[in-house]
Amino acid sequence: MPDDAHFAPRRCLAVHPQHSDHAADLLAQAADALIAGDSARVADLLARADMPHLRTFSLRVMGKLDPDIHRIRPASRANRSAGKSGQRMPSQSVRDEVLRRDGYHCRFCGIRVVHPAARKRLRDAAPHAVPEGRSDTYHAAFLALNATWDHVIPHSAGGNNDPDNLVTTCWPCNFGRGNYTLEQMGLIDPRLHPPVHTNWDGLSRLVTIPRPEKRRDIQSAGTSAVSSWQHDIEQVHPGAARHLLALARACAPIGVDHVTKRHFALRLSVDNHYIIPIAIHADGSVNLSWSIGQHKAAMQPFAHRIASAIPGASPIENPGGWIVGFGGKRSLPVDKLLAAEKAVVAALIELREAVCRRD
Repeated sequence: MPDDAHFAPRRCLAVHPQHSDHAADLLAQAADALIAGDSARVADLLARADMPHLRTFSLRVMGKLDPDIHRIRPASRANRSAGKSGQRMPSQSVRDEVLRRDGYHCRFCGIRVVHPAARKRLRDAAPHAVPEGRSDTYHAAFLALNATWDHVIPHSAGGNNDPDNLVTTCWPCNFGRGNYTLEQMGLIDPRLHPPVHTNWDGLSRLVTIPRPEKRRDIQSAGTSAVSSWQHDIEQVHPGAARHLLALARACAPIGVDHVTKRHFALRLSVDNHYIIPIAIHADGSVNLSWSIGQHKAAMQPFAHRIASAIPGASPIENPGGWIVGFGGKRSLPVDKLLAAEKAVVAALIELREAVCRRD
């Protein structure tokens, strides 16, 4: 039985190993080498920053619930409607503002983080030195140090996209916390501690900030430029297609890709075949266990984790696998799934680990 000290308030889920600081230094040198045009040195430095210890640490924090790390305790959730923004993620200008305000340091653990656009520049410069895809082979330094944005009050619990409710985090602190509140995780509000400002720029010297994203807007592209599925779901749930594609991009580092034909599906590659744990139809209904082969047992904790993050949802066993129902139906509304995005990503990480162990 854990003692009181185990559940004492803390700054972060787990302190990064010293390898994280060394990896950040190597990435900084790689950025300088890229600016100097020394591509061979860029590749060498990136390869040296791909440290197995960092990958092990990151996947443990981001993966299945570990009582030594996550220490979840009963706590009430905030009013889901108070102040909640209809947009799941803040605009790019707000994200960049938060990164600069926080000095490109994680507000929970304090580690230096890397601007996502800078990561892409380094990856494009030396793609063979920056493995992506499967979580167990993803470049360790970027898995541990990639910057993202966290809602202090979770979006699913009523949090909005105001900068005051957003903090810069590393991937482990963000995905490890998931949709749990600070109270549930026993975390000290990161806003009580001032941002750390050093000469670290998050490698933003590689990019122009703010930088407009080079992708076409779904709603302005016209129906001829988008699939019929995207067009149809936008009529029922405006913004859902864009949010689902953003979810797919968030899942890419853990080895999950997506297909968009008659429906949108997230899929995992397992030993040269695919399993599809989630499919979203044009009417906005979400089905779990869409195509999982012999992996029904692994779907049970997957379904339970997603259901636990969505008030009113419940896991249901059927002959083909575990599903999640809502409101008397054997499917979820797409907006409920998107509100639990971080829980979905965490559940997919656990599912991949489970099916890979089985195979």
